[in-house]
Amino acid sequence: MRTFHSVGRRGLGAIAVAGLLLPAAARAQAWPTKPIRVIVPFAPGGGTDVVARILAEQLTQKLGQTVLVENRAGANGNLAAAFVAKSEPDGYTLLFPNTSIMTIAPSIYTNLTFDPVRDFAPIVRVGEVPALILVNPQVPAFTIKELVALAAAKPGAMALASGGSGSVSHLTGEMFKLAAKIKMLHVPYKGNAPQIADIVSNQVPAGVADLSGSLPLIRAGKLRALAITTKTRSSFLPDVPTLGESGLLTYEASVWIGMVAPAATPAPVIQRLDKAINDILADKAISERIQELGFVVLGGTPAEFAQRIVDETKHWKEIVVTSGATIE
Repeated sequence: MRTFHSVGRRGLGAIAVAGLLLPAAARAQAWPTKPIRVIVPFAPGGGTDVVARILAEQLTQKLGQTVLVENRAGANGNLAAAFVAKSEPDGYTLLFPNTSIMTIAPSIYTNLTFDPVRDFAPIVRVGEVPALILVNPQVPAFTIKELVALAAAKPGAMALASGGSGSVSHLTGEMFKLAAKIKMLHVPYKGNAPQIADIVSNQVPAGVADLSGSLPLIRAGKLRALAITTKTRSSFLPDVPTLGESGLLTYEASVWIGMVAPAATPAPVIQRLDKAINDILADKAISERIQELGFVVLGGTPAEFAQRIVDETKHWKEIVVTSGATIE
């Protein structure tokens, strides 16, 4: 009799668990049934923000639900990442992070409240853009060597801005100073857009920023690009030499952006988002809009994105150690 009772209880437990799982599966299949938020971890106006809004507009059409972009700047994007990491894994709150948040943060922040690998489900990488060393046109430097000479003349007095402590632009700037054997004052901003605005207005003379936010201003003569941080020149700025050609860094330093969801988001939701975004990126008109911002359009699978995060985390950890970069 006890055996029968015991089996019965296990059976009832299994039925109860199944009852809990079935509604979740049904909800995943029905997704989306309400508006979706895409959290952009930076201030409005930058390249990441603009691409996120292009995708949100297209996803609204493809998914049949409104997709809204919400900007949550702060701590180089880590505040937004922590918020999304703790959100319900139901596909209604997504994060549009960059390289810094997903691969650099674990090596440079000692009090990080999220783990990029553990707490997020990668969906797809959307685009990649190189970084540039920029100066205000009033700065009497037209080459990297001339900028190095200016900085060397007054060690620590000349400012070099970045898009935030712990960002790709911050680490690239630290490696640049290390290679050039100069001291410059690091001035971190809450994203590339405010940094670029202050370089244009000559509040800071120089900075490291991605090509997407600076390209129109370079073409308009409001910024001067001295070097690009990739191994080859950009087709957007063919006259701008690489740091390698300038006798300094030869490693790649680029910024990618993509879409992730909280961990445990149902696989059908991840797969549907991945397919929808890849379809959008395959649209020539949309890809051209993104390319005009200076991005190389990517796409791909969640598995490919996950592997890229793991590989680049190792890469940037080495850079953090070599450069001695710290959070300021």
